[in-house]
Amino acid sequence: MTVSSNPRILAGIVLALVLIAAGIAAFFLLGLVGGVLAVAAALFVDMNLLRLLRRQLATRIETSTDRILFTLAGNETASFPWEKISFAGSVTSADGHGRRGDPRLFVYDEPDDRLMSIPGEYENVDTLAAELREKTDFRELALARGETLKDKLRELIGQA
Repeated sequence: MTVSSNPRILAGIVLALVLIAAGIAAFFLLGLVGGVLAVAAALFVDMNLLRLLRRQLATRIETSTDRILFTLAGNETASFPWEKISFAGSVTSADGHGRRGDPRLFVYDEPDDRLMSIPGEYENVDTLAAELREKTDFRELALARGETLKDKLRELIGQA
């Protein structure tokens, strides 16, 4: 994930800068004690926000000839060998996660009951979709209002 592929990260950085500016402005409005408290609060929030953004930027999706590897925030990894992926595809929700109608990719390993949902905010997500189409049973799903991806996968498993 990069700043160019996920503009919300840039918004987070701008928010961090605005918080520091507001803390500094508090010196003039609230005096020394209020200003110090405001700057301390802004720094605390900024440190946590920037830590979150750094972890978000560190997430990666890598493919190789034998697997797809997800490196998640906090350096946790999840590996999906291609032969264990039961279903993969694109899902669009009527009211689900993210913005309405935003498609996202998914990878499901039925034997181990593991699911990864991949928002379109990743760099090269179109290349990943093409590779998933080539190497998996790729499905394009549309979720009804209130329906979850897990519900839809249960339906697919029942049909398989």
